[in-house]
Amino acid sequence: MPKHYGEGYQGAFLVTEQMVELWKELSGDSNRSIKRVLSGPMGVGKSYLALFLAAKAYAEGWLLLYISDAKKLAADDACAIAEAICKPLLALNKDILTIDDFNRMTFWRDGQVVNIAHNILEHLLNQLEKKTLLIIDEHGALFGFDPLIPKRQSLLIPLMHLDAWNEERKGTRVVLTGAAHAAKFEREYIENGMVDWLVFVTPLSSFIFDKLLNMSRILSRAVIRDKVKEITNHVPRELVSMEKYVHEKFYEATKEALAVTRQPSTTTDIYASVTDQDILFSLQRFRQNRRRECFAITEKCFYKDLQPTQRHAQRCALAAMFLPRKENDTDFNYQPFDYQFMDLGLVYRLEYGQYHPLYQAARDALLDIYKAMPLSNDVALAITSGNMDRLQFEAALFQQLLRFPEVILKATDLAGVEQTPVPIVFKHFKMLQDPPLKTSDNVLLRCYPTYPRFDFILGCMFIQTSISDFTTHNKDSADIEKAFEHSSSSRPTRSFDLRSQIEKYLDFAFGGCDLHKDGNGCHCAKIDPNSRRFIVTRDGKTVHDFRIVYIRGSPGFPNHTGKVEEFPDVLHVSFEELQDKLFGNLLIERRSGQ
Repeated sequence: MPKHYGEGYQGAFLVTEQMVELWKELSGDSNRSIKRVLSGPMGVGKSYLALFLAAKAYAEGWLLLYISDAKKLAADDACAIAEAICKPLLALNKDILTIDDFNRMTFWRDGQVVNIAHNILEHLLNQLEKKTLLIIDEHGALFGFDPLIPKRQSLLIPLMHLDAWNEERKGTRVVLTGAAHAAKFEREYIENGMVDWLVFVTPLSSFIFDKLLNMSRILSRAVIRDKVKEITNHVPRELVSMEKYVHEKFYEATKEALAVTRQPSTTTDIYASVTDQDILFSLQRFRQNRRRECFAITEKCFYKDLQPTQRHAQRCALAAMFLPRKENDTDFNYQPFDYQFMDLGLVYRLEYGQYHPLYQAARDALLDIYKAMPLSNDVALAITSGNMDRLQFEAALFQQLLRFPEVILKATDLAGVEQTPVPIVFKHFKMLQDPPLKTSDNVLLRCYPTYPRFDFILGCMFIQTSISDFTTHNKDSADIEKAFEHSSSSRPTRSFDLRSQIEKYLDFAFGGCDLHKDGNGCHCAKIDPNSRRFIVTRDGKTVHDFRIVYIRGSPGFPNHTGKVEEFPDVLHVSFEELQDKLFGNLLIERRSGQ
């Protein structure tokens, strides 16, 4: 069984969509062998997925070798490794092994267990027609040694070089899972042609997580569950930890209080006496504790386990995760996380190279680490000279906004005439979702890669960033006017939606706005054809805090006399203002730290 099987309150085995999808792939006919590596951090359910596949293969009468923990194979004695292979195979297949199968296992007929184990991997589980399944859970355990276990034990070479499982052996199915040290295996032994073998195991879907959450007597309360889902990000292990924390927080204290009054002390009665506000407060304490825990292990990794050059690479990787590339970027290069960092289990991937924080506390801790990281020499020089490239500018701006989340920036119009200052004040940072989630005015949102025109959104403030001047930047997909254009769709369907980009965001983000039958929502955003002023309303009432702000990352004051007539309401923040209010602090701290 998986290491943490049955922990917490879970009383049933939940089948996820990914389990069904992967089994359908493995059980279907194929013209070649199928190898899959389940990739993901601790706690997302890789071992449960592996166990499900093993159970299905067993029920279908496949030849099956399921090893629940590869540590059983991490031995110096070849005979011990061979026994760890032979015993579970015989136990799982004793009712279906044929004489032909035994002949395959005992090919050398010398009775040595090592040779039998070799034949199991080389012949019995590597067949042309007959479907077989090999599952090695916690596979990364073989790669935490120097030299690696498979390099010391030739019997295990097929678990390191997956091309040892011949393509023409189309009945063969191999599934490996791992957390600790698995990233090292993926980095060094999954080559370009094997990338499709990776299966990224991610947090549960909302539908499946709701089923899991319903098993909790206290966290499934209607007032509580949305906050639980937000903090855990649908990660099963994090939910189990949260349940344990809340239980320990209230159970004993409430039980003693009921005993004093001689009232019944069943679990139901104890939880019934706990208010929703008590639980919500406890959830915030849980999040804060987890944030400190995540920060501690991340800080140790960055400043004790990694070399200076590695730290700079991980700073770039964090920037790439929090500031994903925008549409039409050509100068962006994904920076992967070091395998030592990946082993911390704080990020996951949806696809190759695309990283995300695993849950809320992990995101907070990684933001804390990122904003404390010193500048590299090249970035410091680029800021001083005003010659940053786009990626350097966005990363430096983002870091300083995190460090100074209450800043007032002087602004002008596009012709350089002073306007009302721009307050950038926030308490939280999140990634914009598609469709947008309900939000508040104190959340800074980073727009996702395919979201056109804008890079950040704060309340009703839409922010563009660029190292170019406004006239050069405001073209094609970056053209601000397109954010006000309505859909040309005229089909009267359920998805009939005429809202502009800005209207759609405001409707989703601030809630209470159902799509009307005419394809519009409760927000209206337009540019007055005569004055060219922005007019944004909600249910007919003016949204006074709506703004579009252009932040420039290169020297030069605005003097767009033609563009100011076209967009008189666009606010411009100059690079010189950023140097004064934000970037100067970076350079001073860097000089004082040298």
